[in-house]
Amino acid sequence: MSTWWTLLGILPDPDLYDSRGLLRAGDSLVLFTDGVTEARSYVDHDLYGEDRLRDLIAGLGDMSAARIADAIQQAALAYSGGDSSDDTVALVLKVPRHETNGQPWQPPGSRKPSVPQRATSEPNTAPSSARRANANQAV
Repeated sequence: MSTWWTLLGILPDPDLYDSRGLLRAGDSLVLFTDGVTEARSYVDHDLYGEDRLRDLIAGLGDMSAARIADAIQQAALAYSGGDSSDDTVALVLKVPRHETNGQPWQPPGSRKPSVPQRATSEPNTAPSSARRANANQAV
């Protein structure tokens, strides 16, 4: 994906461009404020920078979105010695793998609603086709 560095909320009429990219299962989209890349080293005042951020993200493996965001914030704070003069915010969106919790992943809205089961104290001895018809009528 291309990188566009436009300050949002500062310029009255910023030049904005649409961009499209395909994210596949397991891919992440990482958005961050300039406080992450502009964190200054407490030793030599160098900037954290894009290269360090890219290397950090590449080394995180298959972490959850929340853990990736936390790792980015912690790395920027550690680099600056825990003293940040700017916001260090990371937003991570992650495409789930094909299986989550042992179940195949399905896009939102494609799952069939579960049919509530009625509790009964008597065993159901009706043929299976009759049980399915009764369950459909209960919905």
